[in-house]
Amino acid sequence: MKYIWDALIYNVQKPNDEDYDMYLKESLKQRNIVDVDFALTTFNMSNFSNGLNLGDNTIGDVVCPGLSIWGDKDVVVLEYMIDETVEALSNVQKVVLKDSAHSPFENKLNELIELITNFI
Repeated sequence: MKYIWDALIYNVQKPNDEDYDMYLKESLKQRNIVDVDFALTTFNMSNFSNGLNLGDNTIGDVVCPGLSIWGDKDVVVLEYMIDETVEALSNVQKVVLKDSAHSPFENKLNELIELITNFI
């Protein structure tokens, strides 16, 4: 599991050994990962098919401001995925974190805090 996390989650910067061990142990306790994956593929608010389900066209009902933060080294969520969401929403700011992967809490914590604090 650590090999997978090194390749996908922590491909820029790894947590300290103690935290990393804790994250791995706790993640292996997660029992609903299949349910999460099912929800990710079936929940589709867009105006098009995601390849598995037709969208329900409710994306246009979202009017609140949003902040979309993406790390330019993320190999789990690709930029086109973020762009599709940003383009579908009317009031979303996209921010790209340089040299950050799927875990900006590890890669760019101070920048992430500042972005969220300023947004709120």
